[in-house]
Amino acid sequence: MKFLREKPSSPLNDIAGRFTPYLYLAPSVILIAMFLIYPLYNTFRYSFFKWDGLGQMNFIAITNYLRLLNDRRFLSAFTANLIYILLFSLVPTVLGLIIASIIGRAQVQGVRYFRTIFFTPQVIASVAIGTIFGWIYAPQFGVVNQILEIVGLRTLQRAWLGSTETAPFAVGLIGTWLWTGFCVIIFIAGIKKINNYLYDAAQIDGANALKQFFHVTLPTVLCSLLFAIMSAYALAFMDLPCKHILTLVTTVLGVMIAAEFIMIPLYRLMNELGLIDTYWAVILPQLAMSAAFSTLVIRSFFLGLPKELIDAALVDGACSWHILWRILVPIAKPAIVTSMALTTVWTWNSYVLPLVLLHSPRKVPLPVGLILFRGTYTVDIPLTMTGTVITALPMILFYFFFQRHIIRGLTQGAVD
Repeated sequence: MKFLREKPSSPLNDIAGRFTPYLYLAPSVILIAMFLIYPLYNTFRYSFFKWDGLGQMNFIAITNYLRLLNDRRFLSAFTANLIYILLFSLVPTVLGLIIASIIGRAQVQGVRYFRTIFFTPQVIASVAIGTIFGWIYAPQFGVVNQILEIVGLRTLQRAWLGSTETAPFAVGLIGTWLWTGFCVIIFIAGIKKINNYLYDAAQIDGANALKQFFHVTLPTVLCSLLFAIMSAYALAFMDLPCKHILTLVTTVLGVMIAAEFIMIPLYRLMNELGLIDTYWAVILPQLAMSAAFSTLVIRSFFLGLPKELIDAALVDGACSWHILWRILVPIAKPAIVTSMALTTVWTWNSYVLPLVLLHSPRKVPLPVGLILFRGTYTVDIPLTMTGTVITALPMILFYFFFQRHIIRGLTQGAVD
């Protein structure tokens, strides 16, 4: 009775051919493997060697790990990370749930504008946020110390970012401000979908902005969407060996790997490819990270579609390519627009990759240009703030026009 134990194959595999699913997956897998997983592997490998970056590498086993575990500076940084996790994730989640519970069911006029205000911190460049809060926390003229002086608490004034005791909490509060609005949006969407009878029962009971957009942002967004749609299609509807592993590689790992973790191996890779100080040095890694996120979002949407949709298309004689582009892509418009919008925002606000991989001042994007600008005009606060506004304004306007699609894509399933 061997046939009873065999898993039935997807109908798409029967018409698409044996190797077609791999062709859909290939662009995303190659990008993620080459520019994320391979540098991550080298980061892990280098940790077992003694190396100055130029000479010969000497294997020293776990000596580096033992050094860090006995280093007070590392332990202090690790403690600060725990504080950041608390203030960047747990506190925003709790606050977001409380705020969403208050305004989610209430008949409040202008809820749409509240949602826009709550989500706006997500679209502002981290460099712009750092500049603003650097001014707020400044020891001499900062807003915090000025307020303390006005209310008669001058003894509490201090350099908030200059002390190991206060800096983790000061930076953590920035994270609380940054992520609380995002949590509010997600929770409001969930609360709106809860039937009213449950509540009743409970009661009874920123460089050159144009060049940056066309040379970096636009190619990254378009290519990542194309690769993500094909990968999500294969992972959602086609049978593949080791499908869970492929899903992990093309979605979760790509989303979880931060650029800072792989920067040294990535720099060496780009140098060997001769791409340092070219736009491709930024586009390719950003493309890999964006494709992973977009694949995750679009695949989740595809999985929510009824299987009968595919069966009906097959009965009508549609091939796998036509099913994807003529049937699934138009239906998945909310998820695709969401991926496009968030990828645009993140690519525009990218800082670490262009800072390390681009050397020419004429090629660096606005966030990096703002840091260079601050170094030149450190004392002129109004001029620095003007640069901050110019850096943040394009993405704020972008979000203002696309906020309905972004929120809908983040909170809406394939079938409501």
